[in-house]
Amino acid sequence: MHARLADGPLPDLTVRTAQLYLTYLSYDPHGVDGHWGPMTRHALTAFLQAHGRSAPAGEGGVVTQDMLALMRSELDKIPLVWPL
Repeated sequence: MHARLADGPLPDLTVRTAQLYLTYLSYDPHGVDGHWGPMTRHALTAFLQAHGRSAPAGEGGVVTQDMLALMRSELDKIPLVWPL
């Protein structure tokens, strides 16, 4: 028999991307697992409010392409530091 790779729903790659971006931007979603939860919602809400945007309504984990683009534009402002 083959072992099951996952129990429950598979991770959402859009949520995972948002969690990764939020982590790099210092809005800690408490892990990058691709699952929408209260800590991801809190981190995303804080990020959006800090950038003059409204928080997502309801409890459903909706990360839009506009939200990802805003996060990406903020990431692009961070200077890259290479080890010497």
